[in-house]
Amino acid sequence: MNREKPEIILEKFIKGPFGESYVGTPVYKILYRKKSKYQEILIGETPFGKGLFLDNILQLAEYDEKVFHKALVLPGIKKSFRKILILGGGDGGTAREIRSALPEAEITVVDIDIEVTKAVIKYIPSVPNGIFDDPKTRLINTDAFKYVEETSEKFDYIIGDLTDLREEGMEGSQVNRLYTTEFLNQLKNILSDDGRIVYHLEVYPVSHDIIGRFVKNVKQVYRHYKMYVTYIPSFGGFWSYMIMGKKPFRLKRKIEGLIYPKEIMIIKDIF
Repeated sequence: MNREKPEIILEKFIKGPFGESYVGTPVYKILYRKKSKYQEILIGETPFGKGLFLDNILQLAEYDEKVFHKALVLPGIKKSFRKILILGGGDGGTAREIRSALPEAEITVVDIDIEVTKAVIKYIPSVPNGIFDDPKTRLINTDAFKYVEETSEKFDYIIGDLTDLREEGMEGSQVNRLYTTEFLNQLKNILSDDGRIVYHLEVYPVSHDIIGRFVKNVKQVYRHYKMYVTYIPSFGGFWSYMIMGKKPFRLKRKIEGLIYPKEIMIIKDIF
């Protein structure tokens, strides 16, 4: 493969108000490709540096993965948080940012696919940056739904670093159950009284409909919630995040390293 004829990884967005939307990411060189038990994993060189794709959907790119992970972790974090649960996040980027912000926190990462972690450690090691060797970080390779259903622990901060919502019947659409009111209620049961939950969602406003369905689910379970966005070039636009909790909260808006604008943008209640 060469730069004159890159392979185009074509991702289909879920249908929105503007019809079906697609984004194509050129891959100049494939470094790793494997069909694991759960999904197809690909790591390749893109215009944004090395990128990780799962089932042809870009999960991160070197150029702006720190923006994505900082925007996921930092707006809702509190220095008093001590027990952190990350659902998904097998690449280690979210755990890395938690460790940077909370050196003493206990971090639990629940990701079903160990092959993702192995591949990223080998081919994009700057993302986990050694986090899985940290004695206060544990990686559990199991189904997140099952883990939350069975755990007796309470957590101060729960982060949904999951693969994107899929249309029913699409490969990987089993992740959709982690966005349901049933699952959000289960998360509420293991959340500390002052705790918070944050999910990353989709491109805004292109994926308005699918974001809106999740917001509707959140409103049925939590009284206190906020949505915000920041610009992620490799994702093709403004990426949305949703944070929720049992009690009112304020977000940290100015996050070092954001590309545009220099603080997260709060989206008012338009859903």
